[in-house]
Amino acid sequence: MAVGTRTLVGAEASNTGVRRFDFPELGRVIYGDGAVDQLGDEVRRLGGSRVLLVTSPSLAKQHDLMSRIRTALGDALAAEFHDAVAHVPLASVEAAVESARACKADVVLSFGGGSPVDCAKATAMCAGSELTVAEALAQAKIERGTAGTVGTAHAPLPQISVSTALSAAEYTPTFTVTQPVSKSKVMYYDSRITPATVVLDPGMTVTTPAWLWGASGVRAIDHCVEWFLSTASTPFTDALVLRALGMLWRSLPAVLENPTDLDARLECQLAAWMSVYGSSNVLGGLSHAIGHQLGSSTGMVHGYTSCIVLPHVIEFNGEAVPDRVAELARAAGLDTDDLARGLRELIARLGLPSSISEATDRAADLDAIAAETMREVAIANNPRPVTEAAVRRILELAK
Repeated sequence: MAVGTRTLVGAEASNTGVRRFDFPELGRVIYGDGAVDQLGDEVRRLGGSRVLLVTSPSLAKQHDLMSRIRTALGDALAAEFHDAVAHVPLASVEAAVESARACKADVVLSFGGGSPVDCAKATAMCAGSELTVAEALAQAKIERGTAGTVGTAHAPLPQISVSTALSAAEYTPTFTVTQPVSKSKVMYYDSRITPATVVLDPGMTVTTPAWLWGASGVRAIDHCVEWFLSTASTPFTDALVLRALGMLWRSLPAVLENPTDLDARLECQLAAWMSVYGSSNVLGGLSHAIGHQLGSSTGMVHGYTSCIVLPHVIEFNGEAVPDRVAELARAAGLDTDDLARGLRELIARLGLPSSISEATDRAADLDAIAAETMREVAIANNPRPVTEAAVRRILELAK
């Protein structure tokens, strides 16, 4: 397919074939062992003096790590919110926004993986407004076919992210929130919602459970695959994800074998950054779409959904773009073009689940998940047309 004729979501094209690439409004990435000690300087650089720290219940109990953040922030730490839980339920966002408004926060700092990051994004978007959370979020909701032009009428609060996993949500201008009744995920977009500063300190990741590190690493692999196979892929993102894929394939097992290897941990972190940069220009694919709905309906973590769904989606899409899939296999260092098989072997080596039944005890309503998947914006740029029947078949294979 000619590049100029590709369907675009999150980027624009004219009928002349001219395209536009929008860079995320990420201002700075600080990386290396000890990087977290610069947090106070970053808050001052952003003009802040009252920080709301958003983290998960489990990380809040990691007293040594929390102490490092508190020490680095000093008097700028105004309040802490410890209830950023998986899949970002709306009630959690509402509680975090209440905390931000109560302490008059002027900076939101997330500490953790994708769930604290998304909770912090939603909080930053809503806290600086007089609107209710529902009203503020409604301004930024995206639907299939939109071109990334939506956003709130007011400016979000600036954010800093200290990452402890590899889902890479801290580099994107989107986030999802799980709705209380339907249990479905809704995606939101604002070009200004990407954190201003991302801190990658491998020493802050040593207590991340091996399963979470590995699963979020497979999520980063999911980014590489879907960005490269997207009908809106770009030469810039192609170069990043091909390099990142090889780094992840090498460094994820290295961390599993030696959890204290900070060099391998940092390589994972840098690869996760590369895997997702420029995401609003390509906007994922079928694996992400199914994963959003499978995760929110069963409580399954994002990384597990990638472990379970991505190999089947690779096989599904491989019928449409076999040469692109083979190029990914070569980038991963495989001696075969069978990327799906190689990925299954890596997932097994990392000790991660490969089926829905392995990953959750909760019943998965496959029909409902398939129906909700068809409403996902992420399928718009999938390289092979998606039908509800095809989604249902993938879920059946994955159960």
